[in-house]
Amino acid sequence: MITILVNIYIDSSEKLFNFKLTLDSLLKLSDNWLVNIRGKMSKEAIKYSKKKLKSKGIHYQLIDQNGWIVNSLVMLKNSKYPYILFFNEDHLSLTKIDYLKKIIKEMEIEKSDYLMYSWWHNGRYVRGIKKVKMKKGRYIDSLFLTKKNWKKICKSGHSYYLISTVGIFKKELLVKMMKRDRKKLHIKLSRKIFSFAHKLNSIGLKINEQSLFKFINKILSYKLKRYQNNTPFEIEKDPSRTDILPIKISIPKKEIFACIDDDHGVKGYSLNNRGYFKKINNRQFAFR
Repeated sequence: MITILVNIYIDSSEKLFNFKLTLDSLLKLSDNWLVNIRGKMSKEAIKYSKKKLKSKGIHYQLIDQNGWIVNSLVMLKNSKYPYILFFNEDHLSLTKIDYLKKIIKEMEIEKSDYLMYSWWHNGRYVRGIKKVKMKKGRYIDSLFLTKKNWKKICKSGHSYYLISTVGIFKKELLVKMMKRDRKKLHIKLSRKIFSFAHKLNSIGLKINEQSLFKFINKILSYKLKRYQNNTPFEIEKDPSRTDILPIKISIPKKEIFACIDDDHGVKGYSLNNRGYFKKINNRQFAFR
């Protein structure tokens, strides 16, 4: 039904703890886990992953200079299913596995390209998308997203990314984006653009550094790099990246994941701040 892509960096005991929680919450969702873990806590994380996943997991040791995207493409050669869930160690599943499976099944029926599974923000994300007419389903609502209706959505105040790493992707779309994004200009060029904009501002010219970068990036067919090779964030597409449209997106009927420790600009959003966990003896937690 779905492949789970786990290409993450674990460098603290807190991240390791969150990783274990999130893995446990998704354990029964798939029999096809593709796992590559880096960072100083990777040995402990891999040991836990192998113990829990057993034959369901394929573990890699891709710690080279080719970068996150290239390594992920290698991993995806072993994906068994048409849909891929990006595993984020700090986003916990809040619903039953059967419910998630029904969402994925309905995505298959609707031939959806993408569903953002987290950053629900008390329904704020959904309210923005629903400014345009959607096809109502049982577990998801779906929309063929074009430049025209995306513009209408953004005008309503919707500021979410077109594509986020907290997503379920049709494999075809994900691989297409990765192949396009794996070859970009050196990040030094991006830094020079920001440095130039900063100098213009220092002499009194009012230049929006982000807007200048986006303008130049568009001219260069989005070949400017914002992030280091070892991170997944080049996959994300901000609201201006309409070059990826049209795509068919879906949204869940209710909140199905949430971030454990980041409010993401919405006061009280994270599970920690909701009181979702009860603290026992320093680092021990139990679900309410």
